[in-house]
Amino acid sequence: MSWWKHHYCGPWPGHGPWSYLPPWERPGWILWWGAGIQPPVAPLTKEAELQYLENLRSYLQNLLKQVEDRINELKGSK
Repeated sequence: MSWWKHHYCGPWPGHGPWSYLPPWERPGWILWWGAGIQPPVAPLTKEAELQYLENLRSYLQNLLKQVEDRINELKGSK
């Protein structure tokens, strides 16, 4: 066990102030894992989902029109 007692390394990766501890015993380790958990979201009502999908459709139609205009512009410049 004395192979890691040098001042520059430890038994676990990293050379910070807590490098001698395994990751699950380091301060804040639970918070790092908890950051990926999303809180539950209430489902959309039928009207709200319909409004969202209509807005999304109009946005995508505008985006598709812009892409087609750019393609036609590039084809016309040859």
